[in-house]
Amino acid sequence: MTFGNLTVSEFVQAVAEGSPTPGGGSVSPLIASLSSALISMVGSLTASRLEAGVSRKCDETDRDTYCEDIIRKQLILDAVSVANRLQARFLVLADEDSAAYDRVIAAYRLPRGTEDEKQARSCAIQDALKDACRVPAEVVKLALEVLHLTEIMAEHGMKSALSDVAVACLAAWAGMRGAYFNVRINLPSIKDKAFVKETEDDVADFMSSGKAIFERVMAQIEQSL
Repeated sequence: MTFGNLTVSEFVQAVAEGSPTPGGGSVSPLIASLSSALISMVGSLTASRLEAGVSRKCDETDRDTYCEDIIRKQLILDAVSVANRLQARFLVLADEDSAAYDRVIAAYRLPRGTEDEKQARSCAIQDALKDACRVPAEVVKLALEVLHLTEIMAEHGMKSALSDVAVACLAAWAGMRGAYFNVRINLPSIKDKAFVKETEDDVADFMSSGKAIFERVMAQIEQSL
């Protein structure tokens, strides 16, 4: 099943069914993908409005404002390009998270009647658990990029779309925290201490930065509305 090919109602129904996948690990990147999509929407609308304004400011008297709008438009278009890339990547990660969980379950179901089978099963479980951490860890990292984009849009996007930026910021933070918890739930079962520490340190840094951006953007929007 490729989640990106499902309708919204089909995906919701798939989550609601009595199977562990898709679960929270797939819902988190989906939420982050929607956040990225909102950034693309706000950015595209803002760029179109700026383009219309630039066309009216070609005379010398508006030269300073004209240059500012050109720079602002390029900043917005760059943000849209990044958001589009992230939007697509999050949908892939939703699939990868479910596949990683399925590999964990398959590893636990391997035979363990002999010592060789036990050793092979243990190795398979550990490898699968690491994959089950890597996917949400990437979601955490990329959701931080989306939060950076919400800050750009809160500052430079059209003011009439600030509520959309607020939703994007909330969604990015929700997807980020959801992925963070999916990392945490798997780490205690991993025996590779170096891997555990590196992963813990990385996601902790990302979460700290993300929280700061989230709070800053939401405070700015609250003040502006």
